[in-house]
Parts: sequence; C-alpha cells; structure tokens
Amino acid sequence: MIEQPRIIRFVYKAPLVLAAFMGFAYGIFMIFNYRSDTTSITNAGFAIMASLAAISFSFARVIESDELKDRIMFAGERLLHAAILILTASILKYFVFLILKFPPFASSAKVETALLFTIGLLAALIFSNGVLFAHTGLRVLNDLLLLRFTRYKDWDDIW
Repeated sequence: MIEQPRIIRFVYKAPLVLAAFMGFAYGIFMIFNYRSDTTSITNAGFAIMASLAAISFSFARVIESDELKDRIMFAGERLLHAAILILTASILKYFVFLILKFPPFASSAKVETALLFTIGLLAALIFSNGVLFAHTGLRVLNDLLLLRFTRYKDWDDIW
C-alpha cells in the first residue's frame, strides 16, 4: 500500500479528533443542562452509530483477508457498544429530565443537586465512554478505508 502524504492524512484524520472533542463537550453540556430535553440529539447519535456498526459488519463479511476482516469487526463492535452506551445515557438523562418536570421536585435545588451528582454523573460517564468507543470505531474504519483507497498508484488521478 502507498503511504499517503501528510496533508491527506491530516485532512482525513483531524475531523475525527474534532468530533471526539465535540462529543465530550456535548457530554459536559448534557450534565449541566438537565432542564432541557436533548434526547433527539442523542437518539440521532445512536441511530448513526448503530447504522455504522451494521455497515461495518456487512463490510467485514465481504472482505478477503482474515486480519482485515477481524479489524473491521472490531470497529463494528466498538460502534455497536458505543450506540448502546449512548442510548443508555440518553435514557438516564431523560429520566432526570422527567423527574425535574414533576411538580413536587421542579423547584427543589436539593433534588436537582442530588440527581446531578448521582444519575447525572453516571449518565455523563456512560456517555463519555460511548463517545470514546465511537471514536475508536470510527478511527479504525477511517484508517483502514484511507489505506484501501490509496492502495493503487493511480488513486489520485482524475484524468
């Protein structure tokens, strides 16, 4: 396989690092913002990760090399695990959101603080692990696909 120029590696790998940072930033936002319903965003993330996991498993079935197949399966497994963790964190966060909407607890600072430091912290840890697992799966897939699309000498010929 042909090694890509540094600029190509940067252009295709840097967005994944940025996406991981944005995912962690969203996790922090999610911890401190229990008064708003953010489940549509986390559910969209779940759907994307589950779809990428399914695509990875399908891709692994048709690949020729056992070593490459195992690597793609690893990426799919990481993405599937990430989807499960993101969905779990979303459910926990939504549970807190509903409790804080319930009239007896709606204006209680003690209840909000207790929920934030118990269920909120747990949801944040689960969400952060989901982001980490998704990043790992995406990184593995991206690296493999980047190497595969440059495996021929004329990979960048447009004529």
